[in-house]
Amino acid sequence: PEAERARKAEEERKERDEARLEQQRRREAEIQQLEKQKKAREKEERRLKRLAEAEAEAAKVWENRLVKYEAWAETAWAAQKRDAAARFEFLPLEFAEAKDP
Repeated sequence: PEAERARKAEEERKERDEARLEQQRRREAEIQQLEKQKKAREKEERRLKRLAEAEAEAAKVWENRLVKYEAWAETAWAAQKRDAAARFEFLPLEFAEAKDP
């Protein structure tokens, strides 16, 4: 009976050790999985950050183009108004010439 009890105690101890090892292996696998997910998330965050920086850069380029275009359009419009005003000054004179034979 003593030997039987000792054998059973030894078996139970082995089972507990195996269960503990299995639990430890599962925990390590879970930690590895979490680390992989963390690395993937960090990689995605870096990618999104680069994308956002590129978009901001593109927006700046377009804004600069827009500012240049607006300046050009204002200059062109001012020139056109000036030319139109200059032409309009001579209009009455041309009409007068056209009317008199």
